[in-house]
Amino acid sequence: MKLTAINIQVQDFQVIQWKEVKSNNYKKSQNHQAGEKEASVTGVTWLTESILIAANHRSGKIIFFNTNQNEKLGEVNLYTQTDDVCAIKNGSDFLINCSAAWSGEQVLICGKTLDKGVQTGHPKIVEAIDKSYSHSVFFKDNIPSIAFQAGEFPRIQIGNDILTLPPGYLPASAFWSQKKNCLFICSNYFNQNRRQSTSINKSSVWKFDAMTMYTPRHEMSINQCQIDKCQIRNNFIWFNNRHTHSIVGINLSDYNNQIILKNSAIDSPRGIAINSDGIMAVANHSRNYILLFNLDELIKGMN
Repeated sequence: MKLTAINIQVQDFQVIQWKEVKSNNYKKSQNHQAGEKEASVTGVTWLTESILIAANHRSGKIIFFNTNQNEKLGEVNLYTQTDDVCAIKNGSDFLINCSAAWSGEQVLICGKTLDKGVQTGHPKIVEAIDKSYSHSVFFKDNIPSIAFQAGEFPRIQIGNDILTLPPGYLPASAFWSQKKNCLFICSNYFNQNRRQSTSINKSSVWKFDAMTMYTPRHEMSINQCQIDKCQIRNNFIWFNNRHTHSIVGINLSDYNNQIILKNSAIDSPRGIAINSDGIMAVANHSRNYILLFNLDELIKGMN
């Protein structure tokens, strides 16, 4: 079947500004050849329909932001660079899972939602077993999980369980779909004969179902693409594409049916998150802001 790609211009959106200076207080990289990134806002997740959590690589912090009241509720210093954040909530209690970049760690934070804000405990550092790059985080059920994209041992780690992809395919992000009872993994292909980051120009989506959890199945490849984060909404898998400065959605029932969301403000998308009301948040990797827009309204009647 022929690929059908529908381009949609994002018109109405909200901007959350978050500018931070580079911190010198976080733990130094385990991989001294990795270099330092000047990335700003790299990760986002929804705690509730109106409370957004964002991660800032440069400062090593996360913030809580009330999108209804347009106000900052608080922040937590992780004392490490960070690229991604996710959260689960049970009543007023919540657990936050953060990646820790080249320090190769995972940071967990417990907390409670209050009538007028949030309350958090001290960050708990989960040491990694090697010098691998903790790139993206997610939850499988209630298990804090992580995608290690580079370093000594690229992998998906769910508690003590480890999933690997074929050589050259680096796990960038994963999303556990409870409805479909399977794990979707997005990877970036790395040409081992070229060491520059520009060699990443193809991404793939893999699927692990409950019956064959340790046998990866390649679902699709996307050329001229670099993925950092994936989410599922309305039977589409959504991800950022840093090569084309866009957000892409692929229909899980027909991989030839694709939606591409663009706007000049989406110039360096990194993290994405979608709340239960269909509001998508996009963290801009080299900018000091987050975009919010109504994804459900944009694609209404298309699937």
